Amino acid sequence: MSHDDLFSSIPPLRLGVVPYLNVQPLVYGLAEACPQLQLTPAPPSQLQRMLVAGEADLGTAPTFCAFANEGLGILPAPAIASDGDVFSVLVVAREPLASLRRVWRDPHSVTSNALTAILIQRRWGGRIEMANPPAGVSLDPRELPAATGRVLIGDPALRFRSRYSEIIDLGRAWREWTGLPFVFAAWIGPVGTRTGSLAEALRRLRRTNAERLEEVAAAYDGLPDVSVAERARYLRENLSFRFGARERQAIERFHAESKALGLFNESAKLRWIG
Repeated sequence: MSHDDLFSSIPPLRLGVVPYLNVQPLVYGLAEACPQLQLTPAPPSQLQRMLVAGEADLGTAPTFCAFANEGLGILPAPAIASDGDVFSVLVVAREPLASLRRVWRDPHSVTSNALTAILIQRRWGGRIEMANPPAGVSLDPRELPAATGRVLIGDPALRFRSRYSEIIDLGRAWREWTGLPFVFAAWIGPVGTRTGSLAEALRRLRRTNAERLEEVAAAYDGLPDVSVAERARYLRENLSFRFGARERQAIERFHAESKALGLFNESAKLRWIG
């Protein structure tokens, strides 16, 4: 199928897109190639609500959304993953992990909070509790109480990570434990969504953007204090946007671990679109 035929055969869809740098290789150029698509920015936790409420047909949503919400499934298409250090999904603190008694959830996160809970129970001895941060607290490490860490994701992690003396990379922690990559976000929507040739178009777009990461990084204006070279290096060295057998296996393992901890309804099944 030609490029024009491939993109023109995609039905009009409402796509929710997380406005972070790590999403750009999946969507850069998509609006121009497919003007029939409506792209709406939304942080991860809001995007989950949009999908459940029927306000979006698909979105670059946290993987955990497909576990916790009956009727949502994962489209086997380029995703946001890492196979080791992810650099932007962290537990940060002023004290070593062994000294922590609690970890604050990231209020914008879904998947990373669940991953942290799993690592606490299965990898770090189960002695740390998770809690919501107090209202109005900033990302300044001086506002962390003693023996407290916090989950920090996405652009804020890139911007603030250097201010913390202790950094635990959750992509590395998962890889060291399971030997698998971790899929942080994927294209998620209602199982019956008709996507036409969207998955193949997204795969083609990913390959195109992989060859122009500097352009993708330069076009993103959400991190003015991070150089274009640093943005491009992060996209190239820390992230993988492929979706293959290992990524599917990683999602299945994450689903099983989440279910074992009771993080979602026990009857919920892992579903796929298409």
